[in-house]
Amino acid sequence: AEAGAMADWTYEMLRYAFSWNEESADKALKYVVSSRSSNESMSESQLLDILLLTILTEKDEVEKTSALVFLEEHGASLVFDYTRLHKVYFVLDNILGAPVDGQSMTYSLKAQVLVTYTALLIQFNCFEADRPRFEGFVDLLYCLVKRTNKPADRILRAYACECLHELESWYPGLLFPLLGEDWSVPTIFAQNISSPGGAENSVGQHTLGKFVNDELLHVHESYSRLFFLTFRHFTEQVVEEALKHQPMQDPSDAFSVAATPVTGTPPGSRASTPPMTPRGGPEVPTPSTPRGQAAASGESFQFRIPEHCHSGPRVAFDLAPEQTPPRLPRKLMRTMTRSISLVLETMPTSSSWTKIFFAERLSLFIRVLALPCRVVFHHFSPLLHASRPSLLHAFLVVIALFSREIDRGVSEAVVDRLFALTQDTSVEPFFRLLAINWLIALSTSKRSTFDLLWNRAQELCPRWHDPLELKEMKLQALLFCFERAKSLPRNLLSVLEALSEFKYCCRPVGSHAVVFRFLLRIVIGFAPEMEKLEVPQCLCDHLRWHPRLLPSVLSVERRANSKAVQYKLLHSLGDFVARLEPPSRIQCYFGLLVTLSETTWLDPSYVMTALRRLVFCPSSTMSWQVGMRVLITCRRIILSHPQAVIYQPMLRLLHHLATYQGCIDLRDRALLYLRLLTHAGSASLATLFQPNPGDVAQMAKRLTPVLPKTFHLVHGPVPFLRFSKSPEERRKLGIMDRQCAVFVLPTGGAGALAPAAAARAAAGEGSGVGSPQLPALPKLAADAVASEGDEVSATRGGDGFDDNDWELRWGDCGDDHQFPGEWLELASRFPVASDDAPAELSAEDREQLSLVLQEYRRLVQTSPASIRLPFVLKYESVLRSTSEALDWLECPRQLFSLELTFSSSEHFVPIEPIRIPYIAAGGSAGSGQRAGIPYIAAGGSAGSGQRAGIPYIAAG
Repeated sequence: AEAGAMADWTYEMLRYAFSWNEESADKALKYVVSSRSSNESMSESQLLDILLLTILTEKDEVEKTSALVFLEEHGASLVFDYTRLHKVYFVLDNILGAPVDGQSMTYSLKAQVLVTYTALLIQFNCFEADRPRFEGFVDLLYCLVKRTNKPADRILRAYACECLHELESWYPGLLFPLLGEDWSVPTIFAQNISSPGGAENSVGQHTLGKFVNDELLHVHESYSRLFFLTFRHFTEQVVEEALKHQPMQDPSDAFSVAATPVTGTPPGSRASTPPMTPRGGPEVPTPSTPRGQAAASGESFQFRIPEHCHSGPRVAFDLAPEQTPPRLPRKLMRTMTRSISLVLETMPTSSSWTKIFFAERLSLFIRVLALPCRVVFHHFSPLLHASRPSLLHAFLVVIALFSREIDRGVSEAVVDRLFALTQDTSVEPFFRLLAINWLIALSTSKRSTFDLLWNRAQELCPRWHDPLELKEMKLQALLFCFERAKSLPRNLLSVLEALSEFKYCCRPVGSHAVVFRFLLRIVIGFAPEMEKLEVPQCLCDHLRWHPRLLPSVLSVERRANSKAVQYKLLHSLGDFVARLEPPSRIQCYFGLLVTLSETTWLDPSYVMTALRRLVFCPSSTMSWQVGMRVLITCRRIILSHPQAVIYQPMLRLLHHLATYQGCIDLRDRALLYLRLLTHAGSASLATLFQPNPGDVAQMAKRLTPVLPKTFHLVHGPVPFLRFSKSPEERRKLGIMDRQCAVFVLPTGGAGALAPAAAARAAAGEGSGVGSPQLPALPKLAADAVASEGDEVSATRGGDGFDDNDWELRWGDCGDDHQFPGEWLELASRFPVASDDAPAELSAEDREQLSLVLQEYRRLVQTSPASIRLPFVLKYESVLRSTSEALDWLECPRQLFSLELTFSSSEHFVPIEPIRIPYIAAGGSAGSGQRAGIPYIAAGGSAGSGQRAGIPYIAAG
């Protein structure tokens, strides 16, 4: 039982030779490293030593093989110099030279050593870096291969063939010397080809073709693949050289292909061999080599790398369909024909992979040798009814080369087999897809095959239990049939019922993607039949079910290859969104509305109707997001369509939004668009809404700056402007010119302090209040102010001002001068003082006054008040004779921008600059006064009409 299990295991190794992956290497690491060392982290040198020690001393074959696999996969990381590489080669050479005892050394272990050895030679480029070792290893493999029909080492010989196959694949032309003298060609064809024949180092009768013919065990397919690959490379190079140096000779000469017999056994072959055997018996020596010399050369053969061998893989060569095959030497043609026949005779006992390998590489020989269909079909016809789809694929690859020569019976059998494979649910989905692809490919090349497919087109309809990929492939096959037949059924879209699950689950990928790709193919390939098939209605239905399908619907429209098709689709979509019920659902399709609005050649009435129904819908409340999207759509319509077409409906829509919309942002934006629509043309709107970056970049170069006349008088006052006191305004504000001040509050109240109390409060006497550093505390002098019925009453009289007057004069509401009402009541109870009769205050009044002043000081310190100084800015005429320095100055009569700055000083409160938009030398202010435009008359004092324009100086 153990021997049988080991044999199965070695067979699996043979199948996957040179196909190990990272998972196999990880398993090898687990077998070898984990059992040999407890240290998880080790150097590359230690790991390599463990692997080599395992390969040499371990008795378990599984562990040895695992170590070899790990060394093969990670050789570049473990071996980084030639010393270590030679150490590895030394260990592998010892195993290959050890005798097989069936216990510690077996043929299967040596087979894995050959695979590892080959991989290391290729990986470290020993083809160029270490040629003697490379040639010695190839010679070793050749010695193993030529021991045919040995049952004991059959696995080892099969692995040796696989190693040679791998080396020939990497270095095309490497094994040409093993083909023998029959493959020699004239010099004209072998200028860049290594000739297989050569008396000085010839394999004699021990050629690859003889090995294929002699091997009778099941490993003969490895010999067949090796032989086929080698003479396939040789044929490619010969054909390429022949095409470069095609001799112009008579067709009836020795190079004529027509003179070469296709069937029959050559006279030089053995009588007991199958037809077309490439080598004769030893009793028939070759014409170019004597019998004794041939025998001697076969025994003393030493492999050497050919001169023109490629140093790396190359792309396989094949003739183009319209290219004529070159004429080759007759001897070479006979040899190639016998070799192909020999390889094809081994197919019945070969594996599936070998049959596919031959089928995919047979086209060059069919073209060059002009092989008839019946010869090739004879060897591949059993594959038509093979149980494995891969073998059917191999059969179809060969038959496709003779698609026009196959009779109707074979075509019917092929179509029946492919339909059976398509409907077989036990087969992998990719094989079923491959069957549909073959139906399409065969129908394209031959009309009769298409007729067979057309008669069974109904079987191509997708079914609900088919995989999604198969459903899409069947839909493509249906469209191919309808395109070739030039006939479309009216209910074609009914085939999408098998994909109806996307209506309930619209994922970004899946069945809905298959449906829309199918619709796109209809739009592109069957545009005239689009309305007959009701494709626009189908797209609208999809949008009605799921608004999230809008990107897919728009992608179908954008990828259409005709403006007429796009117009039909957009016309249907516009009618759909304009009639959508209820109107509140329109807000789910703003992407469609923007697309329709940006299409200049489409009627904008669809979009305007949809927007009007959404905005004027009484049952829907428009949020800020929806309103902004409505305005964005309006903006796109204004930019994309003529103003005369959209003026009336757009005017009504924007007016409604600007008037009745509750959100102020939407009202302001709608009002802005409304003004632009009514006051600007289409070109101006486009410039405002969508400026061209190139025009903006050129604007600075094209525009000429127009600057007004500017005066900078740094070292002196402006001669035509000056400040003057306004006694009238100062009296109304309670400011006297007698070193005292009465503070008039916005409420109109005023309080006059007794001179003695005021003096003591200012000097800090009495209650100790009255610090001279108080920033906003007014100066209280001992001088008496006017009586309450005099100036103070004037501030409260008819010429006084209320809250509105204060804001009109100073530009603010006077919050910094708002004081508690009890302070005003306390100030009104104090007697009014004069110079002749000072006011007498009782001790209680003084205490209350002290408390009020303390509270006032705290209030000023926490929130200091602004100091307002009423001055009048006058415009005066300048006398030219007064100063020679001003003769150059041209005094303007109007100033459109005036900025007054004040010098700073550490002894005064800083004053902020004053900016006056307009001031003129004369005339009436007119309507400009009501709008707040300052006006200063020339020469005179400020009149009553100037109250609205008196500038003020505010300091924090």
